[in-house]
Amino acid sequence: MDSMHFMHWIRQTYSKLRKEFGNAPSITIIIDNASWHREGTDDTKPSRRSWRKQMIANWLDDHHILYDNDISKAELLELAYENLPRKKYKVDEEAKMYRINILRLPMGHCTLNPIELAWANMKTYKRDRNTKFTLTEVTKLAQEWINNLDAREAISYVNHVKQYEKAFKKADIYVEEIEEELNDDYDEDNYSAYSADTDDE
Repeated sequence: MDSMHFMHWIRQTYSKLRKEFGNAPSITIIIDNASWHREGTDDTKPSRRSWRKQMIANWLDDHHILYDNDISKAELLELAYENLPRKKYKVDEEAKMYRINILRLPMGHCTLNPIELAWANMKTYKRDRNTKFTLTEVTKLAQEWINNLDAREAISYVNHVKQYEKAFKKADIYVEEIEEELNDDYDEDNYSAYSADTDDE
């Protein structure tokens, strides 16, 4: 998969979802942080160190950033980095045109995506039944698995993710409590050290 193929697929998916669900107020697609999900829009892509000086100057011009003509490439680049626009992703911008929301999972948290369970179960189903080892056979088995997926099993994937979400929320509470204790201990140690220093004077 690459960005070009993914964008082609996602446009078709957006269109199909909007046709199927009409004026539904909320359609959300959950995605992870694969590189093809994170491609920036052309207007928010930063300038690069490998660019020639004139290319960086053009980038600054395109973003209406003023600069002196006699500054170095390094200074132009620094100016560009200081004025980076807020990052926008192609996937998100396309989704807006179809009134679809994109929910991005935190890095390394695939357990919060129910599709990961579905994908794992489909792969197991295909592996256990694939005897011909042809693309046609794999496609047939994948379609078979999809056709047999019922609402009860799909809901079980969502419920499984909700259990992980609860566990993460509970862990967050513990981490916040520990951080507060550590910060309190650090403040007391610093106060004690400061008091000792001032007493010595």
